[in-house]
Amino acid sequence: MSIKYTGLTSTSPERVQFRYMMEGFESSYSDWGTTRVISYTNMKPGDYKFTVMALNNDGLESLPSDPVLITKLPHIWQRVWFWGVMILAVVLIVFLIVQYKLFQMRRYQKQLEKKVEERTQELKLANEKAENLLLNILPKDIAAELTEHPDRTIARKHTKATVLFTDIVGFTKMSSVMSPEKIITMLNKLFSKFDERAKDEGVEKIKTIGDAYMAAIGLNESEGYGGVEKMIYFAEGLLEDVNHFNEITGLDIQIRIGINTGDLVAGVIGKSKFIYDIWGDTVNVASRMESTGEPMKIHVSESTYELTKEEFDYSESVSVSVKGKGEMNTYFLE
Repeated sequence: MSIKYTGLTSTSPERVQFRYMMEGFESSYSDWGTTRVISYTNMKPGDYKFTVMALNNDGLESLPSDPVLITKLPHIWQRVWFWGVMILAVVLIVFLIVQYKLFQMRRYQKQLEKKVEERTQELKLANEKAENLLLNILPKDIAAELTEHPDRTIARKHTKATVLFTDIVGFTKMSSVMSPEKIITMLNKLFSKFDERAKDEGVEKIKTIGDAYMAAIGLNESEGYGGVEKMIYFAEGLLEDVNHFNEITGLDIQIRIGINTGDLVAGVIGKSKFIYDIWGDTVNVASRMESTGEPMKIHVSESTYELTKEEFDYSESVSVSVKGKGEMNTYFLE
């Protein structure tokens, strides 16, 4: 802001001197000088009074002029309410930024939780598949023990187990006239039926060896000898499955079935491609019952006969020579 002023004199007006004061901005008058304009900068908002005095060449000093009243209004950014608004705006902006960050974090957290849930579900499904695959190879209690103690040697003795063997009569001759694909397809469909029946009736499938199918019951001690009758019913069901399979396929497959009851040892062999298997005389005799049996008949040992003769009808005893055992009395289920 600039203010121009002057003084009236009749002699030597160029030598007239002035002094001035902006009350409210200055506390005293300025020194005498000949300048006739004064500029002010950086004046704060407020009320001011400007007065000026003149001194002529003869040394006569005038009284202060009537004050010029000046009011400098504040800029918008100099008002209190503006800073209040600015503070609120900054607080609001910070709040919004924080909320946005929190929103992003919550969204990221939800995405992360979703991914974790998806991965957890995938792991759960993978574990279930692995567990189901393991249960297809091992009995449930053996699978649980092997999972918990993978390096432990698993071997158990069972004193009340019943073993079944069955194979296809004339399989060697049959396989010589059928293509490999048809042979595998036939065995897969037939043994799949056996597997389903074993699962439904609580019989433990041990393994297949070529065209032979091996199963056992009583490997759980709580079953005791009560599992023997289950095995007989299971064997009868296998004969039904074969007859049904022949009706569907038009084939004329016949099987032999051998069953024996007694002591055996069961365990897991190997670390790579391991297998659950059973050993002992009981297993050997069951295999012998199958090999000396007749097509589409159930051939049982004397031990199995003694445990089930009250429930099932059997033929007269048949003497069979068993390696390491000599002559044994055996029976055919009527």
